[in-house]
Amino acid sequence: MNELKDAANDAEYTRLLVGKWRSDELSETAEWHHVTIFNADGTWLGFGAGEDHGESEPFFSSGTWFVQDSRVHTEVEKSPMLPTLEGMDLSYLTLSVSAKEWVWKNSAGQTITSRRVDAP
Repeated sequence: MNELKDAANDAEYTRLLVGKWRSDELSETAEWHHVTIFNADGTWLGFGAGEDHGESEPFFSSGTWFVQDSRVHTEVEKSPMLPTLEGMDLSYLTLSVSAKEWVWKNSAGQTITSRRVDAP
């Protein structure tokens, strides 16, 4: 792709991602259910709970976000329940995004489908 097309895609992804999304990440050892809110001002917050190796773990994280090269980049500024995340820069490849659904790959390479909570 050329740089202009990449920038146009990133702008469209950014526009579409602003809002509240619900996701479920399931693996052999863990189950995470969370809501992520992407704000138009470049801030985000996420909250939910997971069960990892039989232990329940609630969490709340927040920080900043942007889209570049079809990847959603999040910087974790605060994560009081999972402090090891603080200061981390995480990125997720966007496979597709629409007004109601966002399909992306998590850091383990698992494909996740998130659904907009505030869909029209």
